[in-house]
Amino acid sequence: MKEQIINIILRGLTLFAKFIVVFLLAKFLSEKELGDYSLIVSFITISIYIIGFEYYTNLTRLYIRFSKKELKSKLLLNQLYFHISMYILNSISLWIMVNINIIDKKYFFLLLILLFFEFVSQEIARILITISKSVMSNLIVFIRSGLWVYLMIPVYLISPNILSVRSIIIFWIIHSFLSVFIGLIFIRRQFILSTLRKPSYRIIMYGIKKSIPFFFSTISYVISINIDKFILKFFYGSNIVGIYSFYFSIINAIYSFIFAGSISVFLPHIIKYYNEKSYFQFESTLRKMNFNSIFILVITSLFSLLLLDWIIYLVKKEIFNDYKFILLILLTGLIFNITSQVYHYRLYVGNYDKYLMRASFFSLAIIILSNIISVPFLSIYGSAFSYLLGMLSLLLMKIAYYKKISGELA
Repeated sequence: MKEQIINIILRGLTLFAKFIVVFLLAKFLSEKELGDYSLIVSFITISIYIIGFEYYTNLTRLYIRFSKKELKSKLLLNQLYFHISMYILNSISLWIMVNINIIDKKYFFLLLILLFFEFVSQEIARILITISKSVMSNLIVFIRSGLWVYLMIPVYLISPNILSVRSIIIFWIIHSFLSVFIGLIFIRRQFILSTLRKPSYRIIMYGIKKSIPFFFSTISYVISINIDKFILKFFYGSNIVGIYSFYFSIINAIYSFIFAGSISVFLPHIIKYYNEKSYFQFESTLRKMNFNSIFILVITSLFSLLLLDWIIYLVKKEIFNDYKFILLILLTGLIFNITSQVYHYRLYVGNYDKYLMRASFFSLAIIILSNIISVPFLSIYGSAFSYLLGMLSLLLMKIAYYKKISGELA
């Protein structure tokens, strides 16, 4: 019970930090700087998934299965070889983004450093979960994603002129490094890494093969909720990206609360009941998760709408007033997204990964096509409607696939 309380507190502090940073940056940064920062966050988010390739999904099962340090160490070393290769490849994409002026070239080397520590920190947190050190895992996540925000507040309230995209990235790097350093202390005894070995291409290729369905499904969704910022930047510049990101950050914060307060709580039980063939309890728990998710969505959405004028007044950005309708469009898209979760996990527990992958691909295609067509004419509203359309298509595809498998099982 004590461990659960600590985990809830750490998760809560991390989630609250995500909300605070939106307000803080909107208040002290210009629209252009806020847009530049949002593009950087989107790039880091997408890149982490590309480098990771969902490779951990198969390794987690193997780490649990094997007790010998030698075997786990061999798996980890091959994982490192794979991720280093993916990191180098992804660095090329950053170079391209800089050269086509999507991301400012002055951030290039800082982002390479940040991406390295962010990814390593994420993998360490996952390993800590695997070895049943959930408190340490949540602490690592808090240091990486929450602590720097809280420490930044007094610094910038005293001297707001210090706040810039560059200083934020440096703050972020320091805490990512700190999370890696602390995490390595707690996992070092689980592995023997004193002698480097040549990579085993057989092991690496096996891991890639197992990860492909999860990767394409996940990366499609991650790109679909971030691609609009890059398209907006291409057509209109960073200022309009900053305005859009302000509203989309509210959506992200709401989703984070739903995931932490509902999905992550019920999901382990949903998987357990399905595997045990306790289908009544499985359906009952799934309905509870759906009800709780919608309840949190309604409450947080009402709060965001009621407090929006007050938040805009506090950040002193009158231009945000001209685009308030965007929040309603994005909230509608989020409703479709959350509603699709009940069908998502029915497909997920049944190992229908190919259907989830197809649904994600279809939704991504809709979002990209819709953005390319609508953004040049509708600007920021084109991006918002594209998100709504993408989430609606995701919901409809998952419903269709669920009906298909229901017919197959009948």
